[in-house]
Amino acid sequence: GPAVHQMEKRGVETFLGKRRLNMQVLIIDNDIAYRNGVSMAASNKHWIPVSCGDIRTAKQIISSTLPDLIISDCLLYGETVIDLLVWMKLQRIDIPVIAVSAAADEALSAAVIKNGADCFYDKLNFTLSKIYEVLEKHQS
Repeated sequence: GPAVHQMEKRGVETFLGKRRLNMQVLIIDNDIAYRNGVSMAASNKHWIPVSCGDIRTAKQIISSTLPDLIISDCLLYGETVIDLLVWMKLQRIDIPVIAVSAAADEALSAAVIKNGADCFYDKLNFTLSKIYEVLEKHQS
């Protein structure tokens, strides 16, 4: 039935200590090397990474799979993570969004948080250890 299909699609959820495994993280960034780096970090922490390079594709992925966490660059080909946040609010989709940007702009940071992102990181500060910390926080 549909419940079994849900389980197959999600990967059966197991626990590692207090951590949930097989959670899905969506990584949105038009820099493929960065996407791959974050995907590898996520795999190391037992997440299932899914990634794309633009907001339109991200919306399709979110609609079909409902990831557990989203890590998104702020500026993607003329669209911003704010477009995604506004759309998610309209769709009543409540998934934590971590926004990262190479352009550490305080106005952008404030706008992103105001529109519902969980937090905002300057890409330079979003190091591997910080990525691990964020993933682990959302696994508990």
